[in-house]
Amino acid sequence: MISKPLHILRLALILLIFGMLAGCGCDEDVTRPGENNSNNSNNSNNSNNTNNSNNSNNTNNTDPDALTDIGDNPDSSVDATTGTDVPSGDATPDGNNQNGDTGNNNGCAQGGGACADSTECCGDLMCNANGKCSVTLGVCDPQGEVCTSGSTCCSGRCGADGMCLAGTGGCKVEGNDCAAAADCCSLSCSDGKCGDGTTTCTSRGNDCTGDTDCCSNNCDAGKCVAGPTCHNAGESCTTGASCCSRTCKDFGDGLRCASGGLCRTSGEVCTTSTDCCNTQCDDGYCAKLEGLGVVSCRMVGEACSAAGDCCSYSCFADSSGFKSCQFLGGCRPYGELCKNDTDCCNNAGSCNGVHAAGTCSLFPGRDVGRCTTINGPKAAGEVCDPRFGGTHDCCGSTPGTTDACQATVLGIERCYGKGHDQCIGNGDTCAFSDQCCSGLCAPNAAGELVCSTTMCTENGGGCTNNGDCCGNMCNTEGICGANACKPDGDDCTSGSQCCSNRCNSLRECGSEPCVPTGSNCSSHASCCNNYCDPGTNKCANCKSNTQDCTTGSECCSNYCNASGKCDDLPQCLAIGGSCTNNGQCCSGICKDSACSRACVANGTSCTASTDCCSGYCNPGTLTCGNETSTCGGPGDSCSTTADCCLGLNCQNGSCRFIP
Repeated sequence: MISKPLHILRLALILLIFGMLAGCGCDEDVTRPGENNSNNSNNSNNSNNTNNSNNSNNTNNTDPDALTDIGDNPDSSVDATTGTDVPSGDATPDGNNQNGDTGNNNGCAQGGGACADSTECCGDLMCNANGKCSVTLGVCDPQGEVCTSGSTCCSGRCGADGMCLAGTGGCKVEGNDCAAAADCCSLSCSDGKCGDGTTTCTSRGNDCTGDTDCCSNNCDAGKCVAGPTCHNAGESCTTGASCCSRTCKDFGDGLRCASGGLCRTSGEVCTTSTDCCNTQCDDGYCAKLEGLGVVSCRMVGEACSAAGDCCSYSCFADSSGFKSCQFLGGCRPYGELCKNDTDCCNNAGSCNGVHAAGTCSLFPGRDVGRCTTINGPKAAGEVCDPRFGGTHDCCGSTPGTTDACQATVLGIERCYGKGHDQCIGNGDTCAFSDQCCSGLCAPNAAGELVCSTTMCTENGGGCTNNGDCCGNMCNTEGICGANACKPDGDDCTSGSQCCSNRCNSLRECGSEPCVPTGSNCSSHASCCNNYCDPGTNKCANCKSNTQDCTTGSECCSNYCNASGKCDDLPQCLAIGGSCTNNGQCCSGICKDSACSRACVANGTSCTASTDCCSGYCNPGTLTCGNETSTCGGPGDSCSTTADCCLGLNCQNGSCRFIP
């Protein structure tokens, strides 16, 4: 625990550092808060410096952005006998739902009560896969559960023995085996089985008979003991500041710390290394690595509040409201979590060959670390966004410009490297997906990042779940694509019955009766091909070059340029361009009349959710799996910002990170 005078002094020092950084207009490297600097005597790696040392044994080495220390919460009082926080909210004294009532309270269902959807549950409870109100959703079956198809498995893969295979996983629903309350959607583990939500784990300082009774998974001398660095999921709270997840929600029996994500953030309870986003489980808790190493930014999977908290500058929420740092995809930028030198963008070295290449600087005694920086212009994949601090000088930029620093599909600007004005072909080395003609930079069999073509099933092929399909749709007959529809000319009552999605005034699938080519017309809408030549007032087949257009299908050349004019086809079309066949696209993929990005199927290695056909890359296992979130992630299609997860905006029809 840091004394208040020292705590205030350290906060003042942090604000001074941030103020100095904000005023720096130079193009060279800007030291981020907590970055090692041999010239800064207050930020030393010397183990004798007790104020701000990076020695892992130094208990005063606190991340400036770290969560509020237990006991420092201004909205709580401290029990003099137990030394624990007693929240002033409406939680019961021991943090449990005492009455066990699962019925309706003021018209809503409490924990364990039956529900059809989450709107029927009290507070922030959610309706889980078993139709019961729970503090966390359980929407898929983990490894080892019985299955008939991959659509019920978290991994999206059902083995030949009828059991779900390993892969992406969330919490477990009632009746599943558990080793800690954190394993369960209900945050209740009793006799090795997840509870039904009628009770929740016991909060710190209250009576217990065993570890699994406690939210912290630590029962000592008949009392639950708080976790070592922050309040674990299920602990009572008044604000999110004291929670490992930074999220405090109404569980129906009062305010409690919420679970966060499909992997667990630092400080949360764990039983195996794969439980943790950083893959480091120390003595039953995910290791706290933020604030340690070559820079202090938060790594992938860690709780965050704003873009500047994250090494990736990408902070957004899932549908539960938990905000965490996200991978940008491809190689890892400066400060990000890594295991090998080759994980890091800066390992490519400086483009002038003068300075040493970046490495993965491992934390002492661990198999993970952070990517280091390099001097001079930065390698492809590094963040160069002018909205954030640091250098914006990229290898490959035209002298006097920053033209190699360009926006990505996520809305973050990254260095594109030499040859940034040309896309990279399949099989060639890449740093991230936006460099590739196909729109996909994925690990090959040797683990090297190369531009790749689609590795998924096209429409009409067999499938077991949506993630198997390039279009992310596996119909009820186990075939990629939409369910069987009626062709034009068949009777219909609504457009949803028709393959064309149109049911005309004659109650037939297809467009409204129209004027054929060569006949007189008065408007574009009256023509079958939607074009009435203003010179002849007759319906024409297509528009000639220089005529106004909105899509390539209007043009005789089948190409409508960026200025909205019919034009000759370029050598190949970029992703998003109108097309009629695969050969027209730089990516080699023409889908739904537009050049599309390549993607990989569930169970395949990935670097970001945009790599996956399912739209979800598990940050713990780095494999594509089924997304359990109901909001749109980065790169997902959207109509409005409300369709996107918190922290993302809807721009040009896709969810993007726009600070």
